[in-house]
Amino acid sequence: MRWRIALLSALGVAWALLLTTPAVAGAHATLVSSRPADESRLATAPTEVTLTFDEAVSLGAEAGQVISSTGERADTGRAHLGPDGRTVMIPLRPDLPTGSYAATWRVVSADTHVVTGSIVFGIRADPGALPPRAPAEPTSVTRADQMTHAVLYAGIVGSAGVSFTILLLWPTMSADRRVRWIVGLSWAAALVASLAAFVVRGAATADIGISHALTADVRHAALHSNHGVVLLVRLVLVVALGALLPALLRGGIRRRWALAWIATVTAAIAGTIALDGHASVGDDIWLAIPVTAAHVLAMTVWLGGLVSLAVLLVRQRPDGDDAPDPLSASSLRSWSTLAFSMVATLVLTGEYQAWRQIRPVQALWSTDYGVTLLIKTGLVSAMLVLAALARGRLTPATLRRSVPVEAACGLAVLAVTAVLVGQAPARTTFGPTVTISAPLDERSARVTVTPTRHGPTTISVEIIDHRGDPVSVPSVSGTLSSAAREIPSLSVKFVPISRDSATRRRGPSAFWRSSAASAPLPGKWTLTLTVEFGPARALVTAIDYPVW
Repeated sequence: MRWRIALLSALGVAWALLLTTPAVAGAHATLVSSRPADESRLATAPTEVTLTFDEAVSLGAEAGQVISSTGERADTGRAHLGPDGRTVMIPLRPDLPTGSYAATWRVVSADTHVVTGSIVFGIRADPGALPPRAPAEPTSVTRADQMTHAVLYAGIVGSAGVSFTILLLWPTMSADRRVRWIVGLSWAAALVASLAAFVVRGAATADIGISHALTADVRHAALHSNHGVVLLVRLVLVVALGALLPALLRGGIRRRWALAWIATVTAAIAGTIALDGHASVGDDIWLAIPVTAAHVLAMTVWLGGLVSLAVLLVRQRPDGDDAPDPLSASSLRSWSTLAFSMVATLVLTGEYQAWRQIRPVQALWSTDYGVTLLIKTGLVSAMLVLAALARGRLTPATLRRSVPVEAACGLAVLAVTAVLVGQAPARTTFGPTVTISAPLDERSARVTVTPTRHGPTTISVEIIDHRGDPVSVPSVSGTLSSAAREIPSLSVKFVPISRDSATRRRGPSAFWRSSAASAPLPGKWTLTLTVEFGPARALVTAIDYPVW
C-alpha cells in the first residue's frame, strides 16, 4: 500500500510542476510584427524586410528570402539577426520593380522547433496581384513576321543555294537563262524580305498593327530594338551577295573564289538568322547560335541543289548538241554525296535544337511549337524516303519522278519553319493543367491547377462527398511550399465562387478559387489545404504536383 501512495504522490508533484512551468517554454516562436506589414502596399521599394518574433530565434542556411510573383529573388544575401535575437532582417536589392513580393522565413525557436511562414507586400501594386502581362503582339505583326521569314528562306535557297550547287556540280549550266532568272528573282525576294523585316520589327517594337506600321517611325523603332543591328547586317550581306552574283554566274570570277564567296556570305546570313531567332535566348547560346547557323546553311545547300536538279531535269537537249550532259553519272554521285552530308547535318543540328527547345518530352505533342515541329519532321522524313529510293538508281528517269516531289516537300518545310520561328519555344510554354483529389476523411477536395508553369497560376478547389456530390463549407485556406526550393510557405487565399463560373458569392460554398496564387520557381510543390466544416471542425490535407 505504501508504494502505491508514494507513486501517486510522485505523479501529483510532477503534474503540479508541469502546470506551474511557464507556457512560453513549450511554445513556438510567433511573428508579432513585420516591416513592411503583411498585406501592405508601398509607394517606394524598401531596403530590407524586418521580421520580429516574440522570443529569440536562431537562423539556418536559408532563414529568409524574398521572391517576386514572377520567381525573381529580391533579396541580396543571407538573412541576419538583430541585436535582440528576436529580429530577422532580410536585405533587398535596390530599386525593386513594381509588383507583388512574398517574404518567407524558416527559423528555429527556443524549443528547437522549426517555424516557417510568409508575408506578402506590394510595391506600387496590391499585394498578391498578378504581374503585368506583356502586351500581346498584334496578329497581323505575327503573320507578317512569319511571311517575311518564309520569303527570306526561299530567297536564300533560290539565290545562294542554287548558285552554289550549280557552280560546284554543274558549272556548264551557270549560263542557262532559267538558272539566272531563278537566282535573280530569288535574290530580289531575299532583299525585299530583309527590308520588310525592319517594318515588321518596328511595328512589333511600337506595339502597333502592321496596317499602321508605315505611318509610325518604324525605322527608328527597328534600329533601336535589340536585334536592329542584326537586321542591318543581314541587309548588307544580302546586298553584297547580289552585287557579285551576275559576275559569278558569267564566269567573271574564278570558280573556286566564287564558291568561297557564296559560302562565306551565306554562312554569315545564316548567322544573322540564328542571332535573330530562338537560338539567341536560353541556355548555351554560344553553342546554339553556330548550330542553328549550320542548320540553315545545310538547308540552303540541300534545297538549292534540289531546285538546280529540277531545272536540269526539265532541260531538253536539242538534237545534234555535242555539249557534255550535265546529268552525268559522276555529277549525280557527287550530288548524292553532298546531299547526304547536308541531310546528316540537318538531322544532327535539328536534334540539338529540338532537345534545347522542347522540355520535357511531353511538350512535343502538347504545345503548338512541338506539334509544328512534328509536322516539319514528317515532311523532312518524307523527303529522306524519296531521296533514299532515288539513290538506289541515280538515273534521269528516276530523278524526274522523285525530285519534283522532294522540291514540293522542301517548299512546305520552308513554310513550316517560318511558322515555327514565330512561335514561343515549348520549353517556355509547357505547363499542363493537373487535377488531383486530396482526402478529407469521408470527403475529398478535387484540386485543379492551371497552368502548372512557374509563375502566376489559378487554383480551383471543389469539396465533394464519397458519391461525388458537392459539399458546401464555410472556408478554405491554403499554403504553397517547396522543399526543393527551400520555400517554406506562401499563403494562398481562396474565395467562394458559383459552380462553373468565376463569379464570387457569399457564404458557404463547395467551389473555391484563388486567382492570385504563384509558384514562382519550377520544381515539386506542395499545396496544403485547411478546410473548415464548422466552428470547431477543420481538416488539413495536401497534394504534390510538378511545376515546370
